[in-house]
Amino acid sequence: MLPWYFKAAVWIPSSGAILALIISSIFLSLRYYAQRYETQRLREQMLQDLEKELSEANQMQTSLMPQTAPEIPGLEIAGRNIPAKEVGGDFFDYLIIGDTPNLTIVVADVSGKGLRAAMNAVMASGILNMSAEHQDNISSI
Repeated sequence: MLPWYFKAAVWIPSSGAILALIISSIFLSLRYYAQRYETQRLREQMLQDLEKELSEANQMQTSLMPQTAPEIPGLEIAGRNIPAKEVGGDFFDYLIIGDTPNLTIVVADVSGKGLRAAMNAVMASGILNMSAEHQDNISSI
């Protein structure tokens, strides 16, 4: 007589359960690796988009910085901005109000770092330049 574990009533369901476990393990493993690959692909795409955005912000920020210092007799003026990251919130500018010989040097540090601070610096620089342009009109009234 065969032992109980060799009987068909035990062997067939047990083999079916083991086969189901193997098939489900293979299916779940393939699904896991597919999701892992997709996550990695999305992460790389997001990093590329972020690098492109940071590069554009850096170009925008450097285009707003003065390329040359104003020439004023008796003064040697120079300025340079080196951000700690790709972009930052520090900026400087030279403001000349109208036709007057007055020079205002603006040095600012917007709180924070990175893209958000750079955008705030761009906005502050634009406001200061607009204010300097209209200052001459206000003082002549």
